[in-house]
Amino acid sequence: MGFPPDMISLAHELLPFSTVVSSTPLKGGISAEMVLLTLKTAEGEIQRFSLRKPGDWGDEEYATKPEREFRKYQLAGSKGLLAPEPVKCFQDFFVLKFIDGNPNLDLDHAHAYVEKAAQHLAQVHRSPLTPEDLSWLPRANEQPSGEAWRPKVREFLLTHGHPKDEPLTLCHGDCWPGNILWVGDDIVGLIDWEEVHIGSPLCDLAIARLDLLFAFDKPTVEAFTASYLNHNPIDTTHLLYWDLRCSQRIGDSYDEWARGFAALRRPDVTADVLRQKQAEFVSNGLMRLT
Repeated sequence: MGFPPDMISLAHELLPFSTVVSSTPLKGGISAEMVLLTLKTAEGEIQRFSLRKPGDWGDEEYATKPEREFRKYQLAGSKGLLAPEPVKCFQDFFVLKFIDGNPNLDLDHAHAYVEKAAQHLAQVHRSPLTPEDLSWLPRANEQPSGEAWRPKVREFLLTHGHPKDEPLTLCHGDCWPGNILWVGDDIVGLIDWEEVHIGSPLCDLAIARLDLLFAFDKPTVEAFTASYLNHNPIDTTHLLYWDLRCSQRIGDSYDEWARGFAALRRPDVTADVLRQKQAEFVSNGLMRLT
């Protein structure tokens, strides 16, 4: 099962009396199949929707995955965050309003991440959570996944253990530059909310720090971190733990990640560059141990 082969019936369900202008697969998605559906209303207005079918990553409860992801988009919207507006959930996919913006990883755009992306990530982490939110949102995995690529990293993670005294907040889970949509210097959307969970805000921050190093440079990373902490002044005692733990997210997928950067007009971020910058990020972390 998947998207309907005939989009006309779906169009009528979303917008009665509308006509299908186009139905185009969206490129760049790794975690889901996506289609851009463009409709014309009976009054002649053009409206665009994203159809999203979650990928099957060995989820034992995959049958309910579209509904669970759809609920996360509803949650983000209820918190006033710049997530795509959820429209309707079906058995195998769900529909979101399309956000007309694009990722921008141009080198001269680094300042905008420092000023705007840091502020928005802080807004995610400051979002108030209700008892109902806490009742169904997944919790972060306390155990690092996979094998650390450096013995010293693995030794530190196992010796230090998962921090027990951190405040838990709403976390996006994958706030890399490819998931931030811009129009000029303004953020218009934060996409891919399927990894939303309750966890340490430092985990989100560490993910963003490494991905910004991949895209830009160390001064941008440090300026972004300072800007984030200005908007959300939290204890960074365990940031080293999360830096080292999140440095392992890439696993052996250097080529795959490099293709993701190339799709966003950054072919210079090659697999070798990713390896080199990951090593730099880890070395800087290990130096903080001494």
